[in-house]
Amino acid sequence: MNDPKWKQFEKLGERIFKELSSLATVRWNDSIHGHDSGIERQIDISIRTKLENHEILEIIQLKNWKYKADINAVGEFASVVKDVKASSGILVCKSGFTAQAKKYARNIGIKLLNLHDAESRDWNQEIKIPVLWIEYVLDVEFSFVMSPKYSGIVNFGKKSKLALSPDEGKSFVDPMIMFTKKWNNWEIDKTPNKTHEYTIPQKLAVRSIMKNGFESWVDLDLLKFIYKIERKNSMLGDFKPKECRGIIDYHNDDAFIASHLPPLDELPKNPKKGWQKIEDPDKIAVNIKTTLLTVEKFDRIKTIGVDKMFIKEFKKINKKH
Repeated sequence: MNDPKWKQFEKLGERIFKELSSLATVRWNDSIHGHDSGIERQIDISIRTKLENHEILEIIQLKNWKYKADINAVGEFASVVKDVKASSGILVCKSGFTAQAKKYARNIGIKLLNLHDAESRDWNQEIKIPVLWIEYVLDVEFSFVMSPKYSGIVNFGKKSKLALSPDEGKSFVDPMIMFTKKWNNWEIDKTPNKTHEYTIPQKLAVRSIMKNGFESWVDLDLLKFIYKIERKNSMLGDFKPKECRGIIDYHNDDAFIASHLPPLDELPKNPKKGWQKIEDPDKIAVNIKTTLLTVEKFDRIKTIGVDKMFIKEFKKINKKH
């Protein structure tokens, strides 16, 4: 048997606040003693956060109403916040709040929110998430150093492939894929219009042919990326994801704060008609109050290696990816 709508709404709230408060203890249908009333108060959701030697209590009340919550609903909830001595209170209403309720809640410190779940028929709000689309030109140089005691040459083999391995050929490493992972995980500096260096900490060897004609794995003393990033275009737009949930903050210009974001393949691959051109995307990212998604695209990636064969190899890899 399906739960009633009010319970489903409260459970959605529990799920969202758990996602937003991963370091806190979030409880649904809690019971807290009222200091002034002397009775046990039913609390829809409680959030307890430990801070040094004391605990901060925040309580949440959710209303799955078909009409806007008014000033009386705010006042009743405020009395509960005071009774259980909570640090703060959040009132959530599916249909929003009246203007008088918003003003009163702001004046007495009650937060007013709504929930959004894009996959729900009942709690799917008109939410559009801003997207910052940035196009880059990226120059990457892969540089390695072998010990002077080796007098071999780098062997690309019949397949014309530079062979780098951490275990003498049992497995192989692709520097371009390695660089891409570092970029996507924000493990390297992305400051534009500046030359950067990143040294690979992993110990690798390169397959070589010695002067006697025998093949051997030669340890590299150093493998690093030298790269420069140039921003080409930046555009700001928005889209409505099919999979997303979070809260709407009525005291913060109806800003949407996502607790769960859509998968990467759902994001726009290119700017849409009507998107705004942005001169400084860093300022946009700082000034926007709501959740902002960034999509990065490379207009071209130029790779430079130690010799012509190295350049050819990485041009081939770029085409595949």
